[in-house]
Amino acid sequence: MKEKVDTEKREKKNVKNKKENSLVTKESICATFAVFCFLAFLILCAPVIFGAFGYGIRAFLTGVFGYLAYPLLLGALYLSIMGLIGKRLVKRRAIGWMIGLTALFLAFVVHTAVSYTKFDDGKYLSYCFNAGESFPKTTVAGWAGGAICFGLVKLVSEVGALIIWSLLTILFGYITVILCKKSPKVAENSKEEQ
Repeated sequence: MKEKVDTEKREKKNVKNKKENSLVTKESICATFAVFCFLAFLILCAPVIFGAFGYGIRAFLTGVFGYLAYPLLLGALYLSIMGLIGKRLVKRRAIGWMIGLTALFLAFVVHTAVSYTKFDDGKYLSYCFNAGESFPKTTVAGWAGGAICFGLVKLVSEVGALIIWSLLTILFGYITVILCKKSPKVAENSKEEQ
């Protein structure tokens, strides 16, 4: 029996040593991604530091993701740092996902409403991407969100798309509130107040 336990311990130790000696680990990937996200966010905020290269990267990121590039990069930075240290600030992932989806659908509402008159133009998607070059006039969701909004507008209409995005925003916002109320911390805090 003791030999079996010793064998299992040796096998676990060998697996642990292999993981530590591996060049590509979860931590190295997370650290690399965190550095990338930080630099990309720095370029978005202060492209003048990087010169023409910085302005080109900002134009690309805001062209593809619009103003959503800022929260997307911050979210990716958060996830990579939490993966690096192995902890989470948000205990319940479902709440984080619902907050993210609510914000995304709200961005689609604003994107559809702001670019309402451009849907008839045959060059709508190129307009969304090229708007990233003139930074203050960047679209809300960029080319990626514009493609999704454009597809829904072609299926229903501009007004129909606004209604659908609004209903999805309300639905996921409601689900977020319900999940937050069922959260154990909220329940413990409300018991302490009574």
